[in-house]
Amino acid sequence: MRRGFPGRGGGEADRLYATFLGTEKDEKINYAVDADYSVTKDSVRYGVVTGIESEGTGDEAARQSLELTQFLDHPFSLRYRVDGNVLTVKSVNLGTESARNGRKPDDEALLLLGRWKKKTDDAGRDSKKATR
Repeated sequence: MRRGFPGRGGGEADRLYATFLGTEKDEKINYAVDADYSVTKDSVRYGVVTGIESEGTGDEAARQSLELTQFLDHPFSLRYRVDGNVLTVKSVNLGTESARNGRKPDDEALLLLGRWKKKTDDAGRDSKKATR
């Protein structure tokens, strides 16, 4: 799975690759998502999730893996802005049941919201990772 600042040199044109690393209940959980996408002139990225891979150990990782399958082959959209090495993401819609019924955003959507800064090494070169 390729990693990079979403949509900025992290893969081929019109393909999005993202890797998420985290812990839940003291268990490490990693998952990678890829999607086909397009962008409107007013910076709305929309597309379809085409692949999800997850790694982890224990019951929590198995539960997360099962939950993530709900996003496979579903549409998504988000509004974004890039300022230098900072990516701001807002208005995330993952095409899930709660989003379609107008309820509060899913936890997964909340993870994507915010400002993400592209990391660089000591020489100022891109490091292929982004942080909040």
